Amino acid sequence: MNAYEELYVAWRREIEHAELGSLPRDFYVRITDYLRLLREGGRMLDKKTLKSSLLEHESEHVQNMLEQLVWARHEKLIRFVAESQKVPSELLAAEEARLFEGFAPFAEAYSRFAKGLLQG
Repeated sequence: MNAYEELYVAWRREIEHAELGSLPRDFYVRITDYLRLLREGGRMLDKKTLKSSLLEHESEHVQNMLEQLVWARHEKLIRFVAESQKVPSELLAAEEARLFEGFAPFAEAYSRFAKGLLQG
């Protein structure tokens, strides 16, 4: 499966399903490399060519899907935290896992703080 297909499958899964989908650990690295290659390829071509136009269109489409994917996952991950559920680390890409390493202790501490306030 090429990078575009992989992104499309992941994007569609996150948009169409309420549960958090699984991403390979290196997903974001490979997708951003792919997006960078699309942009570089388009810059090297005459802007008036069909190939340049197609690369630009593909680049925009990839960027839009990636943005929607990231925000859909963000919402789902925030829901895990808000519901005090453990985020299943096997579903996270490496970057997401690193972000949650620092966020989970904060969320737990803040929850204890809020409970303490409410208990007087």
